[in-house]
Amino acid sequence: MGLINEKYDLNLETRAEFDYLKTDFLEGRNVVEQDTFVLRIHRGKVFEEFLEAFKENIVVIDNIKIVMILPNGEIEQGEDMGEVLRDSLAEFWTTFYDRCTTGTTFKIPYIRHDFAPVFIKSCIDNSAIVDEELVENFLNYISDSDSKMVKDSFIDCENVDSDEILEFVSGYDSKWNLTKDNIKQLIRDIAHKEPIQKPSFVIKCFHQIISKSSITLEVIQNLYTDLQPSVKNCLKQIILQKKEENLIIEEIQTFSYLKKYIKESDSKTRQALLRFCTGSDLPVGKITVDFNASSGHSRTPIGHTWSGILELPFTYENFPTFRSELNNILNSNIWVMNVI
Repeated sequence: MGLINEKYDLNLETRAEFDYLKTDFLEGRNVVEQDTFVLRIHRGKVFEEFLEAFKENIVVIDNIKIVMILPNGEIEQGEDMGEVLRDSLAEFWTTFYDRCTTGTTFKIPYIRHDFAPVFIKSCIDNSAIVDEELVENFLNYISDSDSKMVKDSFIDCENVDSDEILEFVSGYDSKWNLTKDNIKQLIRDIAHKEPIQKPSFVIKCFHQIISKSSITLEVIQNLYTDLQPSVKNCLKQIILQKKEENLIIEEIQTFSYLKKYIKESDSKTRQALLRFCTGSDLPVGKITVDFNASSGHSRTPIGHTWSGILELPFTYENFPTFRSELNNILNSNIWVMNVI
């Protein structure tokens, strides 16, 4: 590693430190020299410190390495070969969704998405959005109970509780006199206002960047399909380190536990599992499953985010025990990267 050319030390307790370094790294067989920013950020403060870094125009995402500082002030031992950055981005977007968006399954940024597909598509070409797609996205934006009520009102408006549907549309500042003849058009209007009209300023800002890229509507649609943490997409990423015929009975059983766990878990749990194994909460890389014989207090699944290897003990007595111990790890939400 070369000498530090400049140092950006923003002397505030909640701020990150930036080092501008000349680093040599291997790209295939060729050694190349590239300017790299090393960003020191704090666990639990990733959102604030990432925003600070980019508002200062100090770093660009292509040339950045992360050094993570633990709550006790010590530095995580894991060297960033891409996995620490992925983990940091996962924490950033999780916090962003919590603090800066509204919605349930689909989310919309509010001014002071999962982004809804119609929101992203509007950033590329607003004319490509049709009413049916708006309504479908809106049903994923609102709560499950409201979504069911809206669907029922489309089928048979007279059998839907009028006070309940009126309270729902009033929550979106509707002044219409609601009838069975206009409810569908009213929902379409609300479905356009929430993901398109309200965040129109954000859409214009996004469009300025996206319009300069090669991103197309087809690319966006494929991303929404391929990057969903669905059971199918997650299982596609799981492979074995050894050939299946070389596994012992206990390893085969443990591997079946993992697949069952993925099938039974909800989307949030599958995202946590992906992040534990790869650093990213999206299915962006293969997860190679290996096994060990640890037992007792030392028995625990181990995720190697750099290589994408998930090490599982094959000593679980049954599936509920496997599920419980894996849940305990994933629900802790913070995992220290301690492999150099």
